[in-house]
Formats: sequence, structure tokens, C-alpha cells
Amino acid sequence: MRGRAGRAAQRPDARREWRLAVYEWTPPARAVQPEPVKAMPARLGRWRLAGSATGLWPGDRRFTLTVTSGKTLAVEQICTGDLAGRLRVTYRVDGRPGQAVCGVWRTRPFPMAMTEFQGLREGERVTVTGTVDLIGQAPNRPVRWRVGVYGK
Repeated sequence: MRGRAGRAAQRPDARREWRLAVYEWTPPARAVQPEPVKAMPARLGRWRLAGSATGLWPGDRRFTLTVTSGKTLAVEQICTGDLAGRLRVTYRVDGRPGQAVCGVWRTRPFPMAMTEFQGLREGERVTVTGTVDLIGQAPNRPVRWRVGVYGK
């Protein structure tokens, strides 16, 4: 039996083969410690590191940095661990919100993906507060994180 465009029409009783696979993942019995996270570069182009905070998620979930502002500040984050790319950093710079997912820095060049905050008053003290949390579940899969604030 032929249908449109010369294709064979499917009969209502035609049988189709289906293949289905079910996989099970068992989390490790003990936490898998991630490698140390690298230090933030002191300079990234015209940007100068004003301050940084580091921690090990899930134990360390909050950070506060107080830095002297340039006219523009930027926030950068890097992480290590099996689930590093799923760590979300949410922050406020001088009351303005921002959010990003961690970059993973294994080799050069630095995976620069800064979020910039412009229109600040140069020379003033600015507080940067934030939280880190993982997207999805992560039994026994800690993530090391580092957040840097840059100014210019």
C-alpha cells in the first residue's frame, strides 16, 4: 500500500521494535574530594583583582566581600569537582543582582566570563554578598569554588 510522496503507508497492525535501556547510578559511599581551586589571576587585561572568597560546597554556601570600587566592578567565579559546571553563584554588588554558573579552569587561558557592574563611585567601599548552590542533586560530590571581584 502506498501513501503520499511514494512512502509505504503504515498499517494499523504494523509492529515496531522498541529498545529501552535502564541505567542505575549509585553515588559514592564517601565524598569525592575535588582538587584545589586555582587562585584568581591578579590581573585580567585591564581588570585588577580587588578581593576573593573561597569555599567547599555544600558546607560553605555564602560569601561577603568588601572592596574599594573603581568606576566598574566585575564578578568572576571558578570551580573544581565532578559537578563544578553545575554550581550556581548568585550575588549582589552594591545592591544590584547578578547570577552565573561556575567556570572550570583546567588550562590556559582563564575562562573569563565576568558580569560587569558599571556606574559605581570610584574609591567607595562596596559590599558584594552571595550564595552558592548546586543545580540538581549531588550526593557525596562536593565542589570547591572561588569568587573574585575585579575593578577598573
